[in-house]
Amino acid sequence: MRRQGLDRFWQVQYVESESNLGAFKIIPVADSLPVSPIDVIFLIPTCARYAAKADAVRRTWASELASLGYRYLFLMGNPQLQNSVILEDVLYVPSRDDYESLLLKLVLGYQFLYSIANFTHIYKIDDDCYPDLTRITSSVLPQLSSIQYAGGQTHPKGAYMNDKWHFGKCSDVRFDKAYQFDVAPFEYAKGGYGYFLRCDVLPVLFEKVGLLKKELDDHIYSYEDVRTAEILQQDGVFAHKLDGYDVCHSDNNSILDFTLIFDISNPDKYDSFKVMLNEKRVELK
Repeated sequence: MRRQGLDRFWQVQYVESESNLGAFKIIPVADSLPVSPIDVIFLIPTCARYAAKADAVRRTWASELASLGYRYLFLMGNPQLQNSVILEDVLYVPSRDDYESLLLKLVLGYQFLYSIANFTHIYKIDDDCYPDLTRITSSVLPQLSSIQYAGGQTHPKGAYMNDKWHFGKCSDVRFDKAYQFDVAPFEYAKGGYGYFLRCDVLPVLFEKVGLLKKELDDHIYSYEDVRTAEILQQDGVFAHKLDGYDVCHSDNNSILDFTLIFDISNPDKYDSFKVMLNEKRVELK
């Protein structure tokens, strides 16, 4: 565990047993170390079609990450690649870069980062979002040390799901089949508002790479956030809703207090949100 950095979260407890003198069990560390910005990688899935949004993120909130101690990468797919590669601030993985390949693209991105970087959490955040980095640092990070899978907002078990949300968005009409659920069979962290995955749960997702590729070949679409939760809960990892993670739609005319603004369709709005946040910080001083 120490070699993989997992001794930060887990410890070996030896069990008294006359029949097995070496018996032990793995238990959570009682006092986990706090999570700091250097422990977190922001992973921002995007594609060539939304280059203007990615550029807007770069010149606004992503430009502040390094000064706070965070790391970030955009995530894109390139089916011509044999292996994942980082070029400047973009992680390219060997997958298609279409709507239906998002989940596979993410898992391949997690897998590559797991193999090359030291971190405790990945923050998956969409390119149409604007986070308040001050609140992420002061209010969200302190909640993460003992949590493996956490979302700013969660969809409750038993609540309605739009099983046709993906219709017309995929590259092939053969994906336009109703999703397997129209009622959530479990709670999941909603992808549009960002969620955190701790490094020790990521291998659970890696095991499904072959299956995810086969499902794409068979034109079976998976909602990225729902399927992530489905895979994790099969291994005993369940979604946790973060406290104080307030979200606000970008078209709301009275944006005052938020952790994250979502669904930004106009790239020019990122600059106005940056000005608004800077003014708020000055007022708080």
